[in-house]
Amino acid sequence: QLVASNSLAFCVARTTGRVHLLDPEGRPLAINFKFVDWDMVRQKADFPEGSVLHQDNEKLVVDRFLKEWASLKPTEKGQLMDQTLQLPIRRHLQKRILAAAAARSKKRHATRPEAPAEGPEAAAVACAWCSGPRSDNESAYCSRSCEEKDRVRCDNTFARKLVFAQEQGVCRVCGLDAHSLYERVVKMSPPERHQELIRAGFTISPQLLERPTEGMLWQADHIRPVAEGGGEADLSNLRTLCTICHAKETKRLHSRLKHASWAGNSSDIRDCVKRRRITRKGAAAASADEELSALLPCVIDVE
Repeated sequence: QLVASNSLAFCVARTTGRVHLLDPEGRPLAINFKFVDWDMVRQKADFPEGSVLHQDNEKLVVDRFLKEWASLKPTEKGQLMDQTLQLPIRRHLQKRILAAAAARSKKRHATRPEAPAEGPEAAAVACAWCSGPRSDNESAYCSRSCEEKDRVRCDNTFARKLVFAQEQGVCRVCGLDAHSLYERVVKMSPPERHQELIRAGFTISPQLLERPTEGMLWQADHIRPVAEGGGEADLSNLRTLCTICHAKETKRLHSRLKHASWAGNSSDIRDCVKRRRITRKGAAAASADEELSALLPCVIDVE
């Protein structure tokens, strides 16, 4: 059933996890609920006459929003919290992806923005990320959102903590719960640990066997690798990978980079044909044999 998806806007609060209903201009409608409570709220029959939820169409819009929200990955949900959203939700994610693509970087870490050079008093109250005013002198940021945007690009440890908070150490490729595996093996003796890690598919090293750490079992991986322009990334370009899947992705990356370097020493074969095409006065086109002989000198050996 088709519904007017632009009749409502939404905001999911990061601190409470509640869904707030807004009008299309982003103004609050004084209606909010938890995700798990929506079925009960939907069936409520005593909404006031002027309430947006008094109409079936608006209920269908909320249903669609909740369905699309449930389809998002945890890191995607984290990126969209505390923002005004309209359907379709993935349109907002696409904007972030396009903005990131326009600013592709091969630097692993971003450089923290400098405070505005307007004197020590201005620097003392400026947000370290957006340079806007901040009300809390105990924090360098004006909001939690600005803190995450800044620190996740500059601090590997902080980025890993945020990825873990949203994905709980579960590999996004194979589904291995690497965090639970670590909690089990760290309590085992080395012989028991060896068997458990072998069953999980890990290659055993002396350090993993004797002094395992959680970082040996899973990593916060760049979806678009740093070497391909995915550096200085926010959470939208990070995911959890177990060490096994991370090694496979790294191998694929090395293969792509190797072939990309090979391609730099070759030319487009279509350009070869154009440059070497044999033409004769009065002839409409060259013969097939002549075309083939024109191509042969253009073959370039790759070392």
